[in-house]
Amino acid sequence: MIKGVEIMYVSKVSPRGQIVIPKYFRDRLAIKSYSKVVFSEDEGRLIITVLPADPIAGARGILKKSLEPLLELMKKNREEEIAYEKKHSRE
Repeated sequence: MIKGVEIMYVSKVSPRGQIVIPKYFRDRLAIKSYSKVVFSEDEGRLIITVLPADPIAGARGILKKSLEPLLELMKKNREEEIAYEKKHSRE
């Protein structure tokens, strides 16, 4: 077993180069008919990454989640700057 890998399945490659993605992974990763996947290779390992059905909407969701902490931090910093300016403008 490969370190960090919990579940392994074996699939045969057909004469046409096709493989079947085991049902466990299709269910777990919500892979449906006509889902798109990206194939890449890393140190001799084949990596299959499922693309979102709508990549633009998927990117928006990722960006929104990743930007929320940054926006909160910017808001907090701005509030601190305003408080500092008010405090030091009176002196």
